[in-house]
Amino acid sequence: MRRAAGAACLAALGVAAFLPLLAASPESRQPTILFAVEAAPGLASHWLEPVARLEQGEYRPVPVSCGGENADAANAFFARYLAKDRAYPLLFGGKQIGGVVPNGQADPMGSPGSLADLRRQGGGQDPEAAIATDSASLARSQSRRRQPTPAERRQAAEVATQILREHKVAEEDLARQRADGLAVADLEGRGELSLIATFVIPAPDNSGIQDSLFFVVKSAAGSEPTLLWYDHPSSVSQGEELLYVDQIPRRPGEPDDILVHAVFYRNSTYRIYRFHVINWRPIFESPVYGCL
Repeated sequence: MRRAAGAACLAALGVAAFLPLLAASPESRQPTILFAVEAAPGLASHWLEPVARLEQGEYRPVPVSCGGENADAANAFFARYLAKDRAYPLLFGGKQIGGVVPNGQADPMGSPGSLADLRRQGGGQDPEAAIATDSASLARSQSRRRQPTPAERRQAAEVATQILREHKVAEEDLARQRADGLAVADLEGRGELSLIATFVIPAPDNSGIQDSLFFVVKSAAGSEPTLLWYDHPSSVSQGEELLYVDQIPRRPGEPDDILVHAVFYRNSTYRIYRFHVINWRPIFESPVYGCL
């Protein structure tokens, strides 16, 4: 399940108080740091984790270490970018909707990163997942993402059922199918909406994941998935789940990239996909976060 599965409290800081923090950030600074922001279960905070450095149009890994030879570089990086009360623009569907501020609390599961507080512009419900960056210039004026309608939820469930049947999943197992994530977004900037979904089938005793499915499909009827990932692990304890974080804005006229969180046991990685002609291809994978 998503590490982020709960609602977070809104910070009581107004928009006017937050905007100067963004203006003070040097937009020409290189590289740009990209963060994943995900709701923290049972806590009045979100989880903030650096994912990649964006340098001259290329994604590069941030230093991560479990006490090995890269420890000094990793410690210095995280101390700098996750310093308490440092503020970053918060993007949802590419539009800035406020900011996110590390609060100095470490991840209770032991992964690198920090718990953080959201500071929303104009109120509204906190997103379950979004991205943050140290460069406000990455944002655009309009969001290309929204919550799914009931009809779109039914459509996604029907697509998932069809794909799982193609993978010979038994009907009694399909009855346990559940959606662990669903978003609707215009990923290519042409007004065509896509469903981005994660569906899992837990083991009968809920000891782990029996089947896991992630797909991107146009919402138009009869569309084929442009990204499809399926996993049926040899052991439920080895199950993996892909969870959509958000889209990463690119230059006008170019499809956004998409950021996905791959979670397995108590470790995880982040993957970035880019649209190429007719489908999505992975172009970046982060180091493993977690030391188990």
